[in-house]
Amino acid sequence: MLEDELQHLSRLPTPGDWQLQDRKLVVMRELENGHHLLLQALQANGLSFLKGPALHQAMAGCVGQDGLRLWQDTLSLLADCQRTNQIIGSRLARQQTVMRQSLDLLLGGTDQAMTYGRQGARRHMPRHASFGVA
Repeated sequence: MLEDELQHLSRLPTPGDWQLQDRKLVVMRELENGHHLLLQALQANGLSFLKGPALHQAMAGCVGQDGLRLWQDTLSLLADCQRTNQIIGSRLARQQTVMRQSLDLLLGGTDQAMTYGRQGARRHMPRHASFGVA
């Protein structure tokens, strides 16, 4: 699903009907529910205070080895998802910046021209002339 979102964001302008967000919310709610159920199982067995290897052993006792493997696979997948979401967030922020700069330019909302330095950072420079007056 996140790969679909990355592909979606790579097309500019992005299509307006974006059903991926709804799917992400469903998955997020399912993950939260699964985490809540795991915490309940640990609390019911008096094991919610454990950390690290002791927690893994306790989880294996609560959910079995298959459940523990599923949980470890889920954690690995979540780490991958977190990295992908960071990329998505960066792309969205970049698109938002470009749109704001374009809108400022179209509306004359900035009194300074923007250029880029050697490191790619924006620098503001005073304009020497205006586009005109209506």
